[in-house]
Amino acid sequence: MKLILIKIQPLINFEGKITCSSSKSYSHRAFFVALMADTPSYIINPLISGDTEVTINFCISLGATIEKFEKSNIEIKEIPLDISDSDSIYKIVPPPNLKQPIGSLDGKNSGTSIRLMTALTPLIPGQITISGRFFKLKRPLKPLLEALSSLGISWEYLDNNFGVKINPCYSDAIEFKIQGDVSSQFITGLLLLAPKLKSAPSNPNSIINLTTPTVSTPYLKITDEIMKKFGISFQVDLNSENFLRYTIPTDQKYQGQIVKIPGDYSSAAFIIATAALNPYPSEVVISNLDPNSMQGDKALIKILQQMNADIKVDEHSQSVVIKGGKFLDGTKIDCKDTPDLFPILCVIGLFSNNNTILYNLQHVRTKESDRVSIMIRELQKMGAIIDSIEDNNAILIEGPQQIRGIKILHEDDHRIAMALTVAALYARSESTTVKPEIVNDSYPDFFKDLKLLGADIIGLS
Repeated sequence: MKLILIKIQPLINFEGKITCSSSKSYSHRAFFVALMADTPSYIINPLISGDTEVTINFCISLGATIEKFEKSNIEIKEIPLDISDSDSIYKIVPPPNLKQPIGSLDGKNSGTSIRLMTALTPLIPGQITISGRFFKLKRPLKPLLEALSSLGISWEYLDNNFGVKINPCYSDAIEFKIQGDVSSQFITGLLLLAPKLKSAPSNPNSIINLTTPTVSTPYLKITDEIMKKFGISFQVDLNSENFLRYTIPTDQKYQGQIVKIPGDYSSAAFIIATAALNPYPSEVVISNLDPNSMQGDKALIKILQQMNADIKVDEHSQSVVIKGGKFLDGTKIDCKDTPDLFPILCVIGLFSNNNTILYNLQHVRTKESDRVSIMIRELQKMGAIIDSIEDNNAILIEGPQQIRGIKILHEDDHRIAMALTVAALYARSESTTVKPEIVNDSYPDFFKDLKLLGADIIGLS
């Protein structure tokens, strides 16, 4: 396969209006929950490329029928939402019972897809094998498998980190114990599974007890929102160790729903940052951003405002307005709940006055790549002064800096690719990158939107 090389020129102008792409996090959860519902669901404007495509294929392999639906074929009473002609509608018909997939399932490097699929294996009849680049990168899965072992499942990793083979064993309600500081996706997976377990005479509830504090907590709030939308009830409180505890009644049924996927703050972050870094007077407007969304990455707006950026949120139009011409001030930022913001925060730090410190980075190293090491490596290639501190749990970025263009090596991490593209726009010379399609994992229109707002990117079809 021929690799596509694109060239990124230093930015001259950046202004205009775009519509934010759909949330990957909401799309993943909506498809998996619709898979388990007792009636069909309609998902409006889901992200269907990259990682979410993996989830869609997983759902189909378990027996779901998923098809794009034309608005003209849907009765008005079925869709009591304001649907425009530009909205995409997908109908999901769940199977009466989840079926055993045929052959190995390729999860690629989609952590959400693989972890949620793993959590649902107790509901599937027969052995399941999941493979993918995720395993070659040795991304964490074992804590989830060990928690599921309390249900009686057995599992083994395949040779050469190729994947995992799971032998399901369905059982009644039980107490799960799981770490909260490795990946919130472990907890999300158990939350999706718990309502489908059968009640035991002595225990009508499933319990999820966390054994450590949580990271990426806003993603758990998204899970909560989707589950409640599909009719599931549960309680959240603190256990004796002051960590989160979920109590989920068993024998519940997911009820088919109509879900409109909101815009993705995680993707918008790259455009917001590019606009905020623009030293010249300009205005960028991003629509389809709900200010009341549970998404943790909307925190970037407050972070940038505190750094002296001119950003306003219009709740009525659900849009964000960013004006250029401001010089940002460096600051100290906790990345515990926003690991997906880490790459673009590195870039923002480069061009801010004074130093920027990013900390609480343990789980950032186990995302689609070791984002800490790769961002340090690539930005140092650009001439930046950036180093690990505090036992590698934080980094210090000196600013403001001038950087040069490079050949970008994003290691197949979509957020690394996008963050380094933003850095390249403010470099003094041309940068290049291969495999730009990696951005399809979360933001298929990334380069299109950059060009629409004035970026000069050569080599895209």
